[in-house]
Amino acid sequence: MAPAAAALDDPRQSGAAHLGPPIGVDRASLRNGETLSLLVTLRRRTFLDVRSSSIGVATVIPRPSHLNPLCVPLSAGARAVRLRGSAGASALRRTVDVSVPTSAGFRMDLAIAATERVRVIHVVSTAFAVRWPGTSAVDGSSVFLLPMDGVLAVDTTSGLLEVEEGGLALSTEDPVVIRTSRPARFLVLCADNGVSERRRTDPVRLVPATSTTATARTMLRAFLAELDPENPVQAEYLEGTVLRLARLLGSEREEGSRERLGLHDMVEAALQVIQADYSDPTLDPSTVARRCRVSLRTLQRAVADERGSTLRRLISDVRTENALRLVGTPESSILPLSDIARRSGFSSPERLRRAIATETGLSPSEYRRRLNGEDLAAG
Repeated sequence: MAPAAAALDDPRQSGAAHLGPPIGVDRASLRNGETLSLLVTLRRRTFLDVRSSSIGVATVIPRPSHLNPLCVPLSAGARAVRLRGSAGASALRRTVDVSVPTSAGFRMDLAIAATERVRVIHVVSTAFAVRWPGTSAVDGSSVFLLPMDGVLAVDTTSGLLEVEEGGLALSTEDPVVIRTSRPARFLVLCADNGVSERRRTDPVRLVPATSTTATARTMLRAFLAELDPENPVQAEYLEGTVLRLARLLGSEREEGSRERLGLHDMVEAALQVIQADYSDPTLDPSTVARRCRVSLRTLQRAVADERGSTLRRLISDVRTENALRLVGTPESSILPLSDIARRSGFSSPERLRRAIATETGLSPSEYRRRLNGEDLAAG
C-alpha cells in the first residue's frame, strides 16, 4: 500500500477540541442533527470552512499521543480534519471548487496550523481535482505546494505541469486546476506578504528541487508539530521562520532564468533574498547578487535605477524594519537588546541602536515607550 493510502486508513480516536484564534472550532457534543464546523481565517477572510451535520464525516481530532492520521505530529496549535464520502466532499466544497471521481470513496485528511500571517496544511487524499484560487484566497499571499507522495498534475493557461519533486508556486491571479489520479500526500504553505513588500504577482511556476525545498518540507512539518498559541514568543519565532522560508522559495527559479530577468525583476529577486536571510549578519551585497545569479555591478545598477538607493541600504532597511517590529512587541521588554540585534541581523547591539536612531531619532527604549504611550492614548 502506498504511504498516502496507508495514512488514510490509519484509525485514531477522535473527540472535541477548542481552538483559539485565528483557528476557531465551533463544535457541539455531536449528537444527531448537530453541526460541526471548522473555520480557519486570516484577517477576516475565510481560508477553510468545513461543516457537516453528519456524524463521522468531518471530525475534529484533538492532539494525539503519537501520530495523527497524516503521519505528522500535531502541536497544541494544530488540528486535523477527516473527510469521508460524498458528504465529506460536499463539506469541502464550502471553501474550494473540488470534484472527485467517486464520491462514495472520497477520503481526505487535513492537518492545519495557522498564525496571523502563515497557514500550513498537510493533505492526504484520494484522487481529486480542485480549482485554484477559490473564494477564500487572500490577495497578495504567496502559496506553495510541496508534494511528498504521489504526482500532482496542474492545468495552467500555459499548459500542463506535473509536480513530483520540488514544488509549485501558485498565483492568486492565475487560475489553475490541480489534479491527482491516485492517493497523494502534500504540504501547502500560504504566507501573507507584508504591507511594505511589493504585491507583484508572478505566474504559476515550478520550484526546482533543491536543498531549499527539502528544508521547507522539514520546516513545515516542524511548524505543525511545535506551534503553541499560548507561547507568543515561540509562535512569532516560528511564524518569522516560515515567512523567511516562503520568501526563499519565492526566489528559487530554474537554472538560467535569472539571466532573463529585467531590472524590476532583479530588484524584486534581491528583496526576496534579503527578506529570507536578513537575520544572517554575514548577508552582504555580494551574497545577494550571487543568490540572484547576477553580477554585483549589474544588481547595484538595477537597484539604483529602480529604487534610487543602494543594495547595502536595502539590506539595512529590511533589518531596521524588522528590528522596529520586534522592539514594538510586548515581549520585547523581556528580550535583551543583543537578542533583538541577533534576530534582526545586526552584528552588535550598538549597530542596532544606531540604525534605530537614524530611522526614528530615538533609542530602542524610547521608541518602545513612545509606542506604548500611543497605544494607551488610542485605548
